[in-house]
Amino acid sequence: MTHAATALLCLTGFTLLLLGLPRQQSLWLRQPFSPTPGRLLRTSGFICLAIAWWVAGRHTGFGYGSVIWFGWASLAAMAVITLNARQWSLKRGRP
Repeated sequence: MTHAATALLCLTGFTLLLLGLPRQQSLWLRQPFSPTPGRLLRTSGFICLAIAWWVAGRHTGFGYGSVIWFGWASLAAMAVITLNARQWSLKRGRP
């Protein structure tokens, strides 16, 4: 259960960080937000990543939990980057 919670929180955190950027908002949401909601999205993303680290550390110890967190954070970041790159290629008309 610890791995699933950590993975889901990392994926959510990186998604919120991505959607906190104006350029990505215009790509994914079709219009950029004003600065305040963008800042709130970025802050929420960092909070999700911090909670994921806490969950991993609380259940397995913070030494091994940090290793688990870095692993899931890396996989979540790669997934978000891959989906974002795919969205950019679809926007440009390339398959």
